[in-house]
Amino acid sequence: MIELIYNLLEDGYDGLVEIEECSCDYSPKNTVDMTDEQLGCVNFLDDGEIWAEGHLHHPELEHLVVCHAVHDICTHKPYSIPDLLRLNDFWVEAHLICQHIIDQNGKRYRSD
Repeated sequence: MIELIYNLLEDGYDGLVEIEECSCDYSPKNTVDMTDEQLGCVNFLDDGEIWAEGHLHHPELEHLVVCHAVHDICTHKPYSIPDLLRLNDFWVEAHLICQHIIDQNGKRYRSD
């Protein structure tokens, strides 16, 4: 059933079935030892708040902090709680977009 739901979502959402996303802007000051917070790449939806809405808002689940990803899967997608508990394959995709922005005179854009 999980694969069927995924395939239906993939067809209906133009291949976009993301749960969470983030982006980071390039800076020449960025280094490989910087944390996600220092890079400005923070998932602000993972804020420690309880995202229990709809059928996730249940007295037996009150002791759990329902994160935004679980909220998204069970509230905005057609997965049930048992479907969520049976999910066992996850992947992360990273896309890099490099832009070279120049003005009409061929001068490189700089934000300094």
